[in-house]
Amino acid sequence: MILALDISTVKIGIAILSDDGGDLILSEVLEFNSDLTLNQKITKFKEYVCILQKKFGMEINQIIVEEALLLVALGAGTAWTTAILNRFNGACVYVLYEIFNMESILINPNRARSLVGLKFKKGLEKKQRKNMVIEFVKQKFGRGFETPTTKFGNFKSSVSDRADAIVLALYGAKKDAQTV
Repeated sequence: MILALDISTVKIGIAILSDDGGDLILSEVLEFNSDLTLNQKITKFKEYVCILQKKFGMEINQIIVEEALLLVALGAGTAWTTAILNRFNGACVYVLYEIFNMESILINPNRARSLVGLKFKKGLEKKQRKNMVIEFVKQKFGRGFETPTTKFGNFKSSVSDRADAIVLALYGAKKDAQTV
């Protein structure tokens, strides 16, 4: 099985797929209260990963983690925000190593999307890209991928995090099937 994580300091999208990427086994989001310190979030993440390990244990044979982007270079965040995200991402990757005794494969999310067949036109807004990722995952997994919406008809934010994690896992299945 492939475990994939879309990590941020607010929530983590988590997906487990079969090795061939054909079966969606788990699609969840681990959310953090805003009042938690970084270390408390890491502790909560570790507790969650221990539960995953007990439930799926030796069946996990690949871990894919979204590489932390350089938000400052993209004009999407401050150096402080980027530093915090990178610290948290690194700590989560270490927790995964400690619990599963396995190195994580870090992948740029744009590369993972491209390699599984998701292509975006230049200039497409972030919300449109997120919706395209969600629709791509819905098409692949149908009712197995729940997409709750807000009262205004928009997808809840956790749907995007789950969809991103699934795309990372699909990358893992594709990577495992061929040399990328």
